[in-house]
Amino acid sequence: MTRNHALIMLLTATLRGLSVLPAAAQDRDKSKAASVLQPGRPDRFELDVAKQISAVARFDGDRFYLASLEPREDVAFNFYDEAARCERAASFSVVALKNVQGSIAVGICVKDATRVRDAARKAERRLSETLSELARSLPEPGKLTSTGWKWASKTYNDGWEAFSFPVVAVGHGILWTNTIVLWSSATHRAVIVQADLSQLCDSNAGHRSPIQTPLCDDTAKALTDIALAVARTP
Repeated sequence: MTRNHALIMLLTATLRGLSVLPAAAQDRDKSKAASVLQPGRPDRFELDVAKQISAVARFDGDRFYLASLEPREDVAFNFYDEAARCERAASFSVVALKNVQGSIAVGICVKDATRVRDAARKAERRLSETLSELARSLPEPGKLTSTGWKWASKTYNDGWEAFSFPVVAVGHGILWTNTIVLWSSATHRAVIVQADLSQLCDSNAGHRSPIQTPLCDDTAKALTDIALAVARTP
């Protein structure tokens, strides 16, 4: 994953991710393959999603694991000018080296699947506009390319169309979440994976023992793998 060091040097505000969520408990149930904190009783969807995230992220259960939230949050997925809520959704904190270092939310939308697809397509224009606005405030706008922020799409053989992009917000600082949207006209479903991993994947964060995970090696691919696994699970 391309680091954001050049941009960090240019901005006076601290670069950080959206919605870093607090861990809800400190006791882990290590019998769970997904290494999820169990403050309450996660439903089947939460457990299935945690398993898919774990398969990609390579949690070790000691230094690096997921944390479920208590009480359960109303999960909303943001797409620049609008938000979506899915019939099934799960949200987790990512804990590394005893600290919350990010968050991942996953949802499957049916009723608003087409609206989610349209929002993902519109994100290409909105990201371009946001980056143009940001470039005007930087002394070296060309350095924005170091962020790796881009919109991309791909269609898979089984009919899933994937959209990958960051949702970037400019205010007192810069906030962003990496976002994957899958859409299938055959199933009329949309799968969303939205993650704040900026702190986890920041090599300047001062970790004594950096966490090695595909979530940071190639964030877009890792989140897409999670989304496809969720989408293809019966």
